[in-house]
Amino acid sequence: AQAIELYRQGLAKFPQSPELRLGLARIYQSQQKISEAISLIQPVVENQNQEASLLLRELQAVRVDTNFRYESYDARRNNLFTQLVTGVRVNNSDTVQQLKIGFNSFAQDDFDLVTNIPLQLGVETNIDRLKLSGGIGVDFFNRLPTAVNVNVQVDAAVSPNLILSAVVEQGPYKFNAETLENQITALRLGPNIFWQIDANTSLFSLYRWGDYNDGNNEQQFYVYLERK
Repeated sequence: AQAIELYRQGLAKFPQSPELRLGLARIYQSQQKISEAISLIQPVVENQNQEASLLLRELQAVRVDTNFRYESYDARRNNLFTQLVTGVRVNNSDTVQQLKIGFNSFAQDDFDLVTNIPLQLGVETNIDRLKLSGGIGVDFFNRLPTAVNVNVQVDAAVSPNLILSAVVEQGPYKFNAETLENQITALRLGPNIFWQIDANTSLFSLYRWGDYNDGNNEQQFYVYLERK
């Protein structure tokens, strides 16, 4: 906050300074305030500043992320999860439209292999210190009925180093081939905490309460402390 105020004071005196505009724009970029960052550097881009042009392309770029996870609980159960996430920014705003698609497989003794293609459309936006994201989609299976999946998440930046989140998820319970074959669905909700303690130390924690359509429910608590 202090750095932003110093940049603003500088721009009040030197409103056309490319260095001040680029510096403040990069701070806004780190805070996911993309519309503010773009509006700051647009005049610099028009003056054919190469650094500003590169930053603008970076801010407007299509975002692509991939995820891969393999789970082997014992010799009888093996799950594979892959996911591709693409994000496209809407009209230079803080809103990103997302498409998530993946391929998952669930192998388990005494059950035929289950394969799954999850497809979800979502949106992500920022309002002050809040980051809002959500999506709705469909899970396709090789030998099971299609199912709907929904997720909503709100992230609140309590401080530059501390983020609190609230998460709600609804969809097929992808624990193994048996839970999918029994068409068990789960409603799971709870908070996340991410704390960047210092430059080399971070803490992530979550709590989940789960309610399942077979009459069961559960509570999960997870803490991960990382030191680089």
